[in-house]
Amino acid sequence: MILGAGVNIMRTPLNERNFEYLSEDPYLTARMAVGYIKGVQDQGVAASVKHYAGNNQEIKRAKVNVEMSERALREIYLPAFKAAITQGGALTIVGASNKFRGQYSTHNQYLINDILKGKWVLKVW
Repeated sequence: MILGAGVNIMRTPLNERNFEYLSEDPYLTARMAVGYIKGVQDQGVAASVKHYAGNNQEIKRAKVNVEMSERALREIYLPAFKAAITQGGALTIVGASNKFRGQYSTHNQYLINDILKGKWVLKVW
């Protein structure tokens, strides 16, 4: 397994993880992620897309609560994750440390069950 591709969107220069993210453009990031994932997984290595979702800062990352509009989520933050799963066939995904709308991203009902498992059909083994 490789911990990548990092598909979070670069929205602030203060995010210490920008060096590992692909782009600040949702469309470009999605296209790059699909190619990266297919290339890695063709070699027998599982790609682990990260950090799902809304991970924009490292300082107090486990305490920050990301409140964003549904439009921003759908148009900016989720396209690369969706493409990574539905088109790239990523085998794993890494959750973000932050809270999203009051619940930690890793067990957020909306992000994990409704979108990831419900709409994108991530297979849980």
